[in-house]
This record gives sequence, C-alpha cells and structure tokens, in this order.
Amino acid sequence: MKKTILLTILGSLFFYSSIAAIFTVTTNSDGTGAGTLRKAISNAELTAALDTIVFSVAGTWTPASNYPTITKPLCIDGFTNGGTNTSVQGQLGTAVRQLKIILNGSGSSTIYGLQITASNCEIKGLVIQNFYKGILISGAAATNNWI
Repeated sequence: MKKTILLTILGSLFFYSSIAAIFTVTTNSDGTGAGTLRKAISNAELTAALDTIVFSVAGTWTPASNYPTITKPLCIDGFTNGGTNTSVQGQLGTAVRQLKIILNGSGSSTIYGLQITASNCEIKGLVIQNFYKGILISGAAATNNWI
C-alpha cells in the first residue's frame, strides 16, 4: 500500500515537471516577486519541459545582479509584448520591428545579461546591452541554442 502511494506521488511529480508552462513578465522590477523576469526564470528552472517566458509590459530591465543561470530548455520571447514590438516603416519602405524589451546592464565586469548552460533554448525579441557579456552560453551540454 505504501509503495503504491509513493509510486503514484512520484509519477504525478514527473508528469507535472514535464508539462511546458508559460510564465508572463508583468513588471520591469528587478525583484524576485511574481511577474518579474527573475522569478519567471526561476520558475522555468523547476520543470524539465521547454517553458516559455512572455512579456505583457515593455520597458527596460536593469538587473543589480546576475539572473539565474538557465539550465533547462527555455524560450524567452520578447516579441510577445502585444502591440509594442510593432512594425514601423524602414528607410527603404520595408517593415521593421521596434524592440521594446531591453535588458540594460550597469556596465559592470561581473554581470551577464543571460547565462545558459542548457540545450534547446531560444532567446528572441530582446535588446541586450551594457553587460560584461550579453549572453554567455557555456558547458558541453549547451547545444542547439538559438539567439
């Protein structure tokens, strides 16, 4: 009986951890609370699935310290900020996207924009500037990543 209950619990945990989730960033605060980019990355680290981080707010994020290292598959999609990453007329009459999700470092030699040690990550629609290294992809397991 105890063995059956334990196996059921373990099976449920495995099932839960393999379901992809979408985490929405609702504030450009650098805190660890709900709706922050830092919290979204931390939550994505709790599952083994390919989670997605989307944005419902535009603006500039200026982290005081490194974001959590991305060790699981993850998509951070800055193009999801409805209406703010709009197309505008370019010089040659072509549509150009305006990127409105900006990760802005302090210029410190110790803070990275994003650190990735996982495979199968995708980072898109972000402006990443003024960091020691904007995106650091390292480790033997860090393959098949798209920026």
